[in-house]
Amino acid sequence: MPETRETAASGKVAKSGFDAAQQAGADLTVQAIVADASASEAEAEDAPERAQTGLAYQLEPTSTVVRGSESHQTPIYPEVMAHSVNNYPPVPYPPTLKNLVLSEVHATHRGLILNFTTLYFMILYLTHTSVQWYTRARWETGIMSVTKQVRKFRVGMALIFQEYVLAFVTIDLLFQPIWKTSFAEFRVPPNVYTATTDFLVLVADWIRSENFLAGRKYVLACEAIRRANKIWYGIGVYTVMELFFMAGLSPFLTVCELFSSPSRTARFLAAYYTFIHHSENHLWKLLRPCIHDGVLAPTTEQRLKYADWLYVWGKERVMMSNRMAELVDHFNVKSFFLFLSFFVLCPLILFGS
Repeated sequence: MPETRETAASGKVAKSGFDAAQQAGADLTVQAIVADASASEAEAEDAPERAQTGLAYQLEPTSTVVRGSESHQTPIYPEVMAHSVNNYPPVPYPPTLKNLVLSEVHATHRGLILNFTTLYFMILYLTHTSVQWYTRARWETGIMSVTKQVRKFRVGMALIFQEYVLAFVTIDLLFQPIWKTSFAEFRVPPNVYTATTDFLVLVADWIRSENFLAGRKYVLACEAIRRANKIWYGIGVYTVMELFFMAGLSPFLTVCELFSSPSRTARFLAAYYTFIHHSENHLWKLLRPCIHDGVLAPTTEQRLKYADWLYVWGKERVMMSNRMAELVDHFNVKSFFLFLSFFVLCPLILFGS
């Protein structure tokens, strides 16, 4: 699962390229869908020649290529179009690629939703998938004519337009393509920033669920939050540390110690909201200098600038307010005396005075 700022960055890149294409008056009718083959697909007897040689290839309506997690894989090519070719189930007026015109781009905390007028497409990034816009000229010379072994990344799938290409590039082909006939069918869970009240209700129901606190008495809250990714989406290994620091909470609190305290719970929720608010309103300033001719291509120096956005992750020294420093000192003193008393009292209890 990607961290929340990764999905936010992908959304902003996707919207930026879409806006630029619209301003240029580009025709955003889908002409083709292209993908790289997996190792097993490339070795199949009926694999296209391009796939066998490591090149990205165009999918046909009869394509059965699926992607996603092992337990739930979905087709890259819209099922309704593939079914229309096979005539199962029968569709009176099946859409074709020529019916797919990109008219809207919606960035969500789970993935990207594209409105193609007759169909809606959602991509869940899952692990290592990012969004790129290319001109057709750059796409043909820099991607289509270069094998995946040489370019060091995979084309998860790409939507080919007349003048531009919207590509979802990956390291491991692990992403989830979902085609629906309406936006509502995606059922995107509420986000703390865009649907705060609904999100708070969701969290409250999660905490009040049967045996929630009792069953997690000794479980670290940071681990429980990371595992509950259908609620706390985008909170990964470094984001959770940032949130606990922003809330002024120890990352070693258990589930009971955090969520049985209304004050601590409120502080953590406020930190989560603030974290996403900062991303939505300021992340573009970090991303914009990294985009060259529409392609996100940060230098090493630009990548390292993201460290300035983090409070604790990867830091040797941490800056904090005077109030927080006093609380840390107080905690360390109490911990020292607790540690000392353990070694003084234990022998007395075990062996007597």
